[in-house]
Amino acid sequence: MLAITLNLFVAIFILIWAYFTIKTRHMARLAKKIPGPKQSPLWKKLLTSRQNSKSTDMLQNMVEISRQYDSTFCLWKGYELFVFLQDIKHIAALLSDSEEVGKSSTYKYSTPWFGTSIGVAEGENWRIRRKLIAPEFRPSTLESSVQILNSNSERLLNRLSTFLGGPEFDVYPYMNLHSIENVCETFMGAKINAQQNSGSEFVRAISASSHCMYARSQNPLLHPDLLFHMSSLGRQQARYLATVHATSKEAVEERAQQLLHDKGWRARIPILDMLIELSRNDKDYGRLDVREEIAAMLIVSYETTAVALSFACWMLSQHQDVQEKVLMEQKEIFGDSDRPATYRDIQEMKYLEMVIRETIRLYPSLPVFGRKLQRDFDVGDFVIPAGANVMFLAYQIHRNPKYFPDPEKFNPDRFLPDNVMRRSPYCYLAFSAGPRNCVGIKYGMQAIKGTLSAMIRKFKILPGSTPLSLQYKIMLGSRTGFKIRLESR
Repeated sequence: MLAITLNLFVAIFILIWAYFTIKTRHMARLAKKIPGPKQSPLWKKLLTSRQNSKSTDMLQNMVEISRQYDSTFCLWKGYELFVFLQDIKHIAALLSDSEEVGKSSTYKYSTPWFGTSIGVAEGENWRIRRKLIAPEFRPSTLESSVQILNSNSERLLNRLSTFLGGPEFDVYPYMNLHSIENVCETFMGAKINAQQNSGSEFVRAISASSHCMYARSQNPLLHPDLLFHMSSLGRQQARYLATVHATSKEAVEERAQQLLHDKGWRARIPILDMLIELSRNDKDYGRLDVREEIAAMLIVSYETTAVALSFACWMLSQHQDVQEKVLMEQKEIFGDSDRPATYRDIQEMKYLEMVIRETIRLYPSLPVFGRKLQRDFDVGDFVIPAGANVMFLAYQIHRNPKYFPDPEKFNPDRFLPDNVMRRSPYCYLAFSAGPRNCVGIKYGMQAIKGTLSAMIRKFKILPGSTPLSLQYKIMLGSRTGFKIRLESR
């Protein structure tokens, strides 16, 4: 009986080996011409995959490997090929092509949260969504959202004022709730009062999205859908998804009724109104899931903004000279007035924007992202095979001295117009680049600038005693939080 079981096990192992060897033969042949660690046999691939998934410092592992190669390199994880682009001409070639690239396999665990929304859509689905949504971030839309930002920023400052003259504290939880409030009211028309009701079911659900995606990706036992849905994490995610989808569905239905019955003047809700009107009146767009688009917009927008705000506060606390220059710019715009910022004021905050861009050069909210090739792609030096996951390690590309001299130095002047013009746009990937760049860049920058402006005019941001300890869980963060102190101006 033991011999039969052993023979069966060996036969299954050989069949699996043969299947994957044949399936990846073309990929493996082309990958041999790309620099990188030597391909391992099956048993080593499986062991490496298991060890990598358990890594507590995944980002640092990727950075250390990337430093061993001057240019683009590849490595295998199981039978998935990952090609990390570090040469600007390779990066430009891939990111400028919107036709032959889809989302990397690393995004598959986000599907329950994002569905086929613009962030993960491919091909014609992506083109339709991009064409519809991009124009919604016009200046008039951004201007209409400033009042929402100011109102939420005032509540944020009131909460932060309890720390004046006190010990260090972690600013991230406050930026997190502030950002949730902003995006929900801006894109959903819903006042959820996250800062006053941080324990609400919706706030907990939307805050848990990244944790659920990351935790599943790091546990190979939870990769199969059946095992995941049976697990405690799977059941937890199902509850959170139900809450987020129910809330966004309720907002969509309520707004649809308002649009149907209220023919008078009303404040426009960007994206939401457009999607509702199209889904109702245009058969070509009737298949769009409005609830899905809005839920995805909320999750992506709030988290990237909260992370960027937290890193910016920490960097300003560490660089008092830079903070003083920001304050001088604010005084030039506002004088001694404590009035709320207008849309025009925010556009005038040129130096503050340089500070933000330099902050997210060093600490991009999304430190690595990927695409998946639909066909073989010739980048000149070699051919990247179809089916490969092409990865862009923004965290390390932003630290390449060829593109950013003295890369570890915090220097906002890197983003003076003349300096920006001298660099390729493809060496700065904080918002991706090319046709599939972040559609909400201007909204995100406005939210960050408006919030920091309000803070700096009221508080002096001082350093805490706790250093950052970077961690990667889809978004970049800090294990030790973002500890700062505050004094009144």
